[in-house]
Amino acid sequence: MSATETSKLAPLDQRTRAAILAVKSAFGVPGDWGYDTRKGDALRKLYDIFNEMAAQALIDQLEGPLQQRLIDCLASIVDTPILTVRDTMGNHQSPLDLYLGSFLPDQANKAAELLEEAGR
Repeated sequence: MSATETSKLAPLDQRTRAAILAVKSAFGVPGDWGYDTRKGDALRKLYDIFNEMAAQALIDQLEGPLQQRLIDCLASIVDTPILTVRDTMGNHQSPLDLYLGSFLPDQANKAAELLEEAGR
């Protein structure tokens, strides 16, 4: 597979960052063109986008993408008991866990459908 074919398979954000680095290599920094010029301003804005994309990529590596974090959060809400009830007066030793579905079955069912759709 050629380098061009391989680069087409890379995610858009990686290809965009690579293209911005190529622009920087070819045209230099905004100050080379004058910060108050159209060219310098355009380069500054382009490099700001690169910096934002690189920072987001680093955050995604550390925390995972937002979609995955939302899926994990929703699963935790559905799977974690809201309340555990114990029978302190009787002889029942087993606690009873109450989940979201005990109180809001429609919302719990919708959450379960969304989690299933997300492959979880």
